[in-house]
Amino acid sequence: MEKNTILFMRPVLKEKIWGGNRLSRDYGYDVGENSRIGECWGISAVPGSETCVAEGPFEGKTLAQLWSEDRELFGGLNYEQFPLMVKIIDAAGDLSIQVHPDDSYARRVEGKPFGKTECWYILDCD
Repeated sequence: MEKNTILFMRPVLKEKIWGGNRLSRDYGYDVGENSRIGECWGISAVPGSETCVAEGPFEGKTLAQLWSEDRELFGGLNYEQFPLMVKIIDAAGDLSIQVHPDDSYARRVEGKPFGKTECWYILDCD
């Protein structure tokens, strides 16, 4: 596979009480009738919610599999687990206020390799 080939992932869609229908209407995701999809996990190696490669020589492999089996695809990053998650959120209703752990707390208390640092880009809002 060429070094600059883009891997297109099959997203994981999450229904939420506050979700809406814009992921279907505006972005073309097939979410089914009357669903309230609040999150599209476009890039994820989170166990149980891993995105898969949609096409090409790695079709069907999860991001976590690629991370463990073909690390050279990622430029030699040296983390135990893939360190990034990308979501598109459709918040048709109010979201709760949340406090996320830093890396130290996540390792010590939750047994996870990473805390949760967020960066938001607002694509559209009323």
